[in-house]
Amino acid sequence: MPADDVEREDIQRADDLAAQCIRETAKVANVQPHPPPPKGRRAPWIAMLAGVAVIAVQVPTLRASFKATPSIRLGPAPTDEGTEACIDRLWEISGLIQEGELPGDLPAVGLTDPLTHAPYVVRPVDGELVVECPNPALHALAELRVTESQPVPEAVP
Repeated sequence: MPADDVEREDIQRADDLAAQCIRETAKVANVQPHPPPPKGRRAPWIAMLAGVAVIAVQVPTLRASFKATPSIRLGPAPTDEGTEACIDRLWEISGLIQEGELPGDLPAVGLTDPLTHAPYVVRPVDGELVVECPNPALHALAELRVTESQPVPEAVP
């Protein structure tokens, strides 16, 4: 075979390979973009967003649960340290009343008014036990008491 024929065959083969390469490249270039995700994949995102929304709404409630709770009272009453000490002592006495363990002699067990150290006044009223502060005027009150039916200390201005 002459050299020209071999060269022509090589050129023809190169042309064929080039054409095949161009066809393959065109196929690759015509690849469709990724199809949109199926609708079922949106559900986890919606559930996650709903969960974040619920948490965001509950944040104030959560923060409020960490704050200190104020004293339980039957209405607002500005008080000083002496009055607070007397109210604390009446809480102790109220617990003893509710448990049925109120001693007959309160001063003997240290349950006296914290300001004057006078004994609390214990008396029955209409068949129930009432324990009163001996000096409510020192607390700028008319009465400061606890009863069997009202175990929360009551401050009467």
